Amino acid sequence: MQQPEKRKLRIQVDPVAILERARTDLRCAEAGREKERWREAALLCQRCVEKALTAYLTRRGIAFPLTHDVARLFALARQDSADAARWEEDAKWLAGIGPAPQAAPDAERALRVAKEVVEWVGGG
Repeated sequence: MQQPEKRKLRIQVDPVAILERARTDLRCAEAGREKERWREAALLCQRCVEKALTAYLTRRGIAFPLTHDVARLFALARQDSADAARWEEDAKWLAGIGPAPQAAPDAERALRVAKEVVEWVGGG
């Protein structure tokens, strides 16, 4: 039996505050990379992107499900802005990051994506 789709919500959050929390996660991820804590850095990047997309969707008044799935959040952002399509493959990859140890290149890719998304959301 399939579970019903979680309903989409308009969450009452301050997009500026949540974007700042995303930036904090990004700074922590960069610090983790410097200490060779690749897995933690990649997971923080995933969390950073989730928060940045939450800020974007909230600011744009777009209802979205409560989810940690960055690929789903990107899909909603892509419906609003074609610019989000440039991260389609990265979004799928980022959504798949789990607690298993990550190699250095994975953390670097996660950091690149997180920085780009935060800049995109912050500039829009």
